[in-house]
Amino acid sequence: MAASLTASKIFAAFDRPLGVQLYTVRSVLPTKGDATLRAIAAIGYKEVEISLPDAKKFAAVLKETGLRATGSHIDGTSKALDKIDEYIGQAKELGIPAIGLAYVPAPERADPAAFWPKFADRLNQAGEQCKKAGLTFYYHHHNFEFDPKFRAIDLLHEKLGKDVKLEIDCFWASVGGAHPIDLIPQWSGRIFALHLKDKGKGTPNSYDTNQVKPAEFLEVGAGVINWPVVLKRAVDAGVQHFYVEQDYTPGDPIESLKKSYAFLRKQ
Repeated sequence: MAASLTASKIFAAFDRPLGVQLYTVRSVLPTKGDATLRAIAAIGYKEVEISLPDAKKFAAVLKETGLRATGSHIDGTSKALDKIDEYIGQAKELGIPAIGLAYVPAPERADPAAFWPKFADRLNQAGEQCKKAGLTFYYHHHNFEFDPKFRAIDLLHEKLGKDVKLEIDCFWASVGGAHPIDLIPQWSGRIFALHLKDKGKGTPNSYDTNQVKPAEFLEVGAGVINWPVVLKRAVDAGVQHFYVEQDYTPGDPIESLKKSYAFLRKQ
């Protein structure tokens, strides 16, 4: 009973704007982009994390619906940092206030002890460039940063400066064996956003994104992550953006987004 009351109080207080990482709707966005964005807005979402090309392509419908493009992932490779000035220019032209690097392919990090310290330095340089341009820069983790053979997440916590924020993916952190309830306070004041998606019961820990099965990605509230506490700690840590992202859905991604929204907004 006490736990139920605590959860109810936390959810009742959670009224922050919710967003969608549009990777969730990648199967329909190319052919039904305008209708998809209108559907997202109709559910009640207020923000999107969107690619720079899509932000340009769908500028009119974003304006029409009032959806705010508050973040954008640049190309998923560390080589994208070589073109950071180009991405900064595009983001400023489109009015997107934050850009982030979302992924590092396995071949680049094959020698983790050599890769991650240099990569952290490059992230810091990109963060400084973004800060000078009036933008926020962030890094989005997966599960491989939590590999006990080389915990890159700890190195990033130590080496990243104040101009680089972390985007915490609650699912990937949990798959990597690091509960977001603990991770969020560790990065308090340094978090750009949370990615919200749930993890199926019995999903094993792993440090390779390819080992995770599509059926293990669930709507928020349908799995084992303790969302009331996660959201409370995120608010306490100063997190500004909350993007629902479900990498794989069992059917229509809009229906999954409806379920996640309904759970997050329940009283």
